[in-house]
Amino acid sequence: MKKFVAFLGLALLAIACQKAIVPELTVTTPDQTVSADSGTVTIEFTTNVAWTASINGGNWATLSATSGEAGNGKIKVAVLKNDEPDAREATVTINAAGTEQTKTATVKITQLQKNAIVVPGETILVSCDAQDFNVPLQANVDYTLTPSVSWITVVKTKGMTNYTAVVHVEQNKGEARTGSIAVKGDGVNAEITVKQAEFEPYFSVSGDGTGYFTSPAEGGVVDFTIETNMDFTVTTYDSFDWLQLSDLGNGKFQFTVAPNQGYDPRTGYVKFTTSDIQDEVIDDYGEPTGEFKDHAERIYVIQEGNVEQGWRTEFFWDLFSYGGHFSTAVAGNKLLVCNEYNDGLHWFDKASGQYGGLIELPFVPSAVTNDDAGNIILTAGGNYPLDETTWELIPDDQVPYDIYYLPNGSLEAGDLVQLISYYNDFYGYGLNNIRVSGDVTGKALMVASSGGYGASYAVAWQVEGGAVENAPAFTDYVTFYSGDAVWSSYNIVNYPLGPDMGDGIYGAGYATVDGTLESPGSYYGVCYNPGTWSVGDWEFLGEFSQSWANAVTNMDIVEWNGHRIMVAASFSFFAYADWDYDGTVDGYMPGYLYVVNVDDPENPVVLSQYEYYASDENWQYGDSADVKAVVENGDLAVYLVDAAASHIQKLVFPVL
Repeated sequence: MKKFVAFLGLALLAIACQKAIVPELTVTTPDQTVSADSGTVTIEFTTNVAWTASINGGNWATLSATSGEAGNGKIKVAVLKNDEPDAREATVTINAAGTEQTKTATVKITQLQKNAIVVPGETILVSCDAQDFNVPLQANVDYTLTPSVSWITVVKTKGMTNYTAVVHVEQNKGEARTGSIAVKGDGVNAEITVKQAEFEPYFSVSGDGTGYFTSPAEGGVVDFTIETNMDFTVTTYDSFDWLQLSDLGNGKFQFTVAPNQGYDPRTGYVKFTTSDIQDEVIDDYGEPTGEFKDHAERIYVIQEGNVEQGWRTEFFWDLFSYGGHFSTAVAGNKLLVCNEYNDGLHWFDKASGQYGGLIELPFVPSAVTNDDAGNIILTAGGNYPLDETTWELIPDDQVPYDIYYLPNGSLEAGDLVQLISYYNDFYGYGLNNIRVSGDVTGKALMVASSGGYGASYAVAWQVEGGAVENAPAFTDYVTFYSGDAVWSSYNIVNYPLGPDMGDGIYGAGYATVDGTLESPGSYYGVCYNPGTWSVGDWEFLGEFSQSWANAVTNMDIVEWNGHRIMVAASFSFFAYADWDYDGTVDGYMPGYLYVVNVDDPENPVVLSQYEYYASDENWQYGDSADVKAVVENGDLAVYLVDAAASHIQKLVFPVL
């Protein structure tokens, strides 16, 4: 027992006296960079103790040894080929362990990437327009971009690893074409292929997309954009000085529209012309001439006028017989409407256009009007007795004609005053159109008309002291085939310009050029007689119509704003739906309302030529209409009856 203890003590004493081992490790190989090819890297080191080694970073690098004894050490690192466009790294770690500590050293292995430039593999297709577009590409080397043709340029590149090349192509004015861009850098090459489509010219207008723009009467600005791939010139016109064009750049334009100081809408335009398109010239017969001209596009601005639409009321033939002449008058807040076919005297509310009903009278009138004092004048009689076989009066019979008035706009039957009652041996359609200047309760001139087969007739009465004496017989106005310079239809209208026979008179008539009704350029318009009442002294003043088939069939005259104003309406008197007027749509003829200054009766000045919707019926009676002018609150209110289109409307012309 004592002997064992003695040996143990000696062993412990030996261990306690042993010297500690301090590890040493020196690596003589620095960090290594190798190419993308496969190969080996040798790492050399010395150590005084046994060592171990490991590597991290992927399976593309492996060690020839992972441990060894003290002394000079050597490890070979085998690297595989790098087929990726990015570099990669691995770290070799060497550990030398002593008795009390471990010493560590590392060597980093960097393998370079495989040089590459990646471009789109398919041909890039672009339109014929000049443009910039982006081309995505990848590269791990510095590179250059070199176009093969002059119409391709490289604007810039941006990015680091993922690049975007901004490429510009010029406009192609010819056939489709192909070009390329060579991409080169550090031994690698690539190519970008660009194909540009053949030239296809276009010209369009943004905004409302039609080339027609509208503007209110007070004016303003109108913006639009021209989208085209053609060079063009812009033409403006002095006649449209109310329309100023500004070029804002990049195809953007702006009209500055001045306020409209007139009543009627107006249209102005500018013209864009390009020589890149040649249009074939077409002659007046619609045939090509073999000649060509530069293509032109017009951009229009349609500005509203200052005419105000008061109301429009539709009415139907349960109130009136179809066709026949209509006449109008006013009484307080009522608009009176009468038809020559004796359908009664109807009234409509002037403020709203609402139908009111019939006015009770002891007879059925054939025409109604006002004098200058506001009295209501009514005509009756005519239309019988006729032998329908011979279209002549039944022998020994005469036709009665009567004219009445209601004083001060009264509509009470008990207030009726009879001015004229007499018989005549002429058959007509009644006194279907009557106009009065002056005051029938004092001094006035009344002019009435009637139509028959083959002739039109008019007659005038001088009123003195509220009475008419010795009423004249009917006299020829203008016969149908007279050969004179002016002819009028059976429902003529005449308007006396004063209360005396010699004050002059306006009438509606068809003017001829060479004495025949078929003369080119003949129009149905307004005529003037200086007060002689001779057929040969009628003077044609103006066409006041838009077609030979358009006819002025009614008029009214009123004092307004210190001037004598005539309002006349022009309708398609002869119109049938299968006739084509001036290339317009078959069966449609608009109506035209003329507001005319007639301070000088021989030199009328048109203030407004207002176009409105008239009728698109399959046939039309232009004379089934009338117009009434009234001054209301300082403005000119015009009440317009168009029976062919089954409506009455109110238009307001403000003082400008």
